[in-house]
Amino acid sequence: MIRLARLAVAGFVAGALGVGASVAAAQGSFQVDPNLASRGKVVYERNGCYACHGFGRVLAGPDLQGVTERRDTAWVRRWLKETNNMLESDPQARAMLEQWRYVRMPQIKLSDNDVNALLHFMAQETARTRALTQGAN
Repeated sequence: MIRLARLAVAGFVAGALGVGASVAAAQGSFQVDPNLASRGKVVYERNGCYACHGFGRVLAGPDLQGVTERRDTAWVRRWLKETNNMLESDPQARAMLEQWRYVRMPQIKLSDNDVNALLHFMAQETARTRALTQGAN
C-alpha cells in the first residue's frame, strides 16, 4: 500500500509540476532514472512491444502497468532475457502462458542495459498512466 501511495504521489507531483513522463518516480526501493526510462521507451518501441502490451490497458498480452510491483524485479529481468527458458521451467511463466491461451512472448535478444532501461520505462509509465487516471477522476 505504501508503494502504491508513493507512485500516486510521484504521479500527482509530476502532473502538478508539468513534469510528465520525465518524473523520477519512487517505487519502493526502485528509483526511476529518467534517462534510462527514455532509453527504455526506445527499446520498447524498437522491438514492437506496444503491439501486445499497453499501460493501463490490455492488448494481445498482459498490461504492463504495475508489472514491476506485481513481479520481483529479478524475475522480470530474467523473463526479458530468458523468455523461452522460463516458459519451460518457471511456474509463474507457465501460468501466464496458460492464462494467455498459449500465445508465447517471443524471445527477444536484449542486452542487460536494454533490460535495465525497460524496467525504468515500465515503472515510469506506470506512474504516468496512474497520474492520468487519477486526474480524470
